[in-house]
Amino acid sequence: MRPQGVASSPVFEPTPYVNNTIKMFDYLRSKLGFDVEFVHDVHERVPPTQALVLAKAVEPFRLFFLEDAFAPEDVALDSQGRIYAGMEDGRIVRLQADGTHPEGFANTHGRPLGLIFDPSTSESLF
Repeated sequence: MRPQGVASSPVFEPTPYVNNTIKMFDYLRSKLGFDVEFVHDVHERVPPTQALVLAKAVEPFRLFFLEDAFAPEDVALDSQGRIYAGMEDGRIVRLQADGTHPEGFANTHGRPLGLIFDPSTSESLF
């Protein structure tokens, strides 16, 4: 089901999707309360930074499950719990462990297809 306000289009727009999905869960909880379990599948369709925004915003609605917010190759955690996310344009962004303060970490000039820290040192990101 397409959230209200998201026009039918061959181009997927992640920002309206995220905003309208948050509004949808707000509306549903106001009408149905907390006795009904909600699940939502993002299908890995939003960039990691917007997936974090979505996940944090729907937290008060106590979803039973939020599925596939991140593509498996998009995220790595360092030894301090900071989040590293590969973007489609080649940037790698680092966020604090709580998902705040995104900052540019590197640019590969092509979409990173996998992020992992060196298991022997946990310092080098590959």
